[in-house]
Formats: sequence, structure tokens, C-alpha cells
Amino acid sequence: MKSLALESSLCALRAAAQALARLNRTDEAVAAWKEAASAWERAGDGTGRVEALGEAGTLLIVTRPEEAKALLERAVALVKAETKRPLAAALVMHVVGLSIA
Repeated sequence: MKSLALESSLCALRAAAQALARLNRTDEAVAAWKEAASAWERAGDGTGRVEALGEAGTLLIVTRPEEAKALLERAVALVKAETKRPLAAALVMHVVGLSIA
């Protein structure tokens, strides 16, 4: 079980990344999503990592397509490997995919 401090930190990173993306501060948003992915990894939460990598990838599709592809491929690989919450990870990746379409 994650501590309240860790949960709060993870939520704050996610919120910051989302806010930066809405402000069209793409490079900062991508950096925040990557930081969030690392934090979710340390917390042992594959679904959070899927979201963070997927969202970072979607932000880069137009400007840095090769990096976007690599991030999205990592997210898909994580979905395939997820054992704790596989349906949640698949749903998160589905939502990421909808944002691309």
C-alpha cells in the first residue's frame, strides 16, 4: 500500500503534467510526464507508468515522432506485461489512443 505522501506526490506530478499540456507548454509537459513515469515506476504502479508514457508520447507525435513512437511502444509493452491491474492498464492505453485519433 502506498503512503499518503507518495499518493499525493504522484497526483501532483500528474496534475502538473496535465496543466502544462493544457497551457501548450509541451516540452515542460513531456518532462513532467516522464518524471511521473519514473515516480510511478518507483511506486510499483504499472498503470500509472502506462498513462505517463502514453501521454508524453501523444504530446510529441507532431514535433518529435521518433521519440513519440518509442514512448508509445514502451507504454504498450507495459500494458502487455501488467499483472496487477491489466484491465486498468488496457483502459488507460485505450484513452491515450483516443487522444491520438
